[in-house]
Amino acid sequence: MSSVLCWLASILMMAGFNSAAANFAELYLLVTVLAAILAGIDPYGGFGRISGLLLALTLLQTLSSGFNLLRLDAYLSLAPWGCILLLVIALRQIAPRARSRQG
Repeated sequence: MSSVLCWLASILMMAGFNSAAANFAELYLLVTVLAAILAGIDPYGGFGRISGLLLALTLLQTLSSGFNLLRLDAYLSLAPWGCILLLVIALRQIAPRARSRQG
């Protein structure tokens, strides 16, 4: 099923770009990982909720639209997303330690 969906996505991307390259989806990797982590899915494997994923994707799309309205370069928008990813991972590491100190 995964390979069929990958094939379908590649056909749609080739139709949209009128060309093909092996690294077209490289930019989507950060967005995919960031959306999953923002949704509360464990990066080492686990389960999450669709509602959390939809909320994370809505947040990321809002940020992307804001960057477009500010006329920032598309590649420049990856830097704040990377910072958000690092911040969320750091908060996930710090939060359990803070709770254990309080309790």
